[in-house]
Formats: sequence, C-alpha cells, structure tokens
Amino acid sequence: MTVLSAEHIETFLSDYGWDFTPQNNNSWMTGWEGTVGSYPLNIVLQDTLVSFVVRPLIDDVTAFEESPELVADILKLNHDLKLVRLSLDENGDICLCFDSFQEALSFESFSNILGVLGYYSDVLTSEITELVTLHGVDSRRPTLC
Repeated sequence: MTVLSAEHIETFLSDYGWDFTPQNNNSWMTGWEGTVGSYPLNIVLQDTLVSFVVRPLIDDVTAFEESPELVADILKLNHDLKLVRLSLDENGDICLCFDSFQEALSFESFSNILGVLGYYSDVLTSEITELVTLHGVDSRRPTLC
C-alpha cells in the first residue's frame, strides 16, 4: 500500500497544470473557471482519504428554512448523483465533494476526479440555480480568490 504525501498531491497538481496554494501540511487551494462559473477547490490529505471539496459550489443560499421544497429538491438531486455528493457547510454554502482512498489515488485517478468535479460543477450549478430561482431563494455565485 502506497501512502500519499503532500509532495504527491503537489506533483499531481503541477503535472495537471494547475496553480495551487498550500494551506497547511495537508491542504491545498486551487480551482478553475468553468463554463458556468468559477470553482474554488480545496484538497485535503487525511489519514486514509483524499477529500476534494468545491467550496462553495453555490454560496450563501439563504432562507433554506423558508423553502423546504428547495431542500427536498436538492436532496433528490443529491440522491441521483454518481461518485460525488452535495453538502451544506456551516456558512450555508452548497459544496460538491468527492472522497478517494489514498491507496487508490494515482495521477490517472486524480485527473479523472478533477474531470468528474469539473463536469458536475457546471451541470449542478445550472440545475441548482434553476431550483433556487424556481423556489424564490436568494444565492450568489463564488469567485476565485
């Protein structure tokens, strides 16, 4: 079993051609500009997992408590997703998450994960924005730092 190090993740990011900023020994910020918006990506190397979190996918969706129908629609959308999941963080931001076992992460699988996140980020941003509009809830799109 290969144990990934911070150097592995940084090499993967460099080989992929992305700029990144180390946040600490086990966390990096990067991101990209998609067709629908900007997507900040946090990568965290944990004991057994590598977590990829697009945070925020949609930021500050207010009034969730005022629209249980919106929450239900997003939960249904989350149920239908493959490989990724949606989450709501402590700031009320909708995040897109992907976790991989360290031992399964090669440069090829790393590249595939970024491709999956790129695809779903644009698709889900559009779908969630439509749901937010349908339910009359306010939200903002993030910008890259």
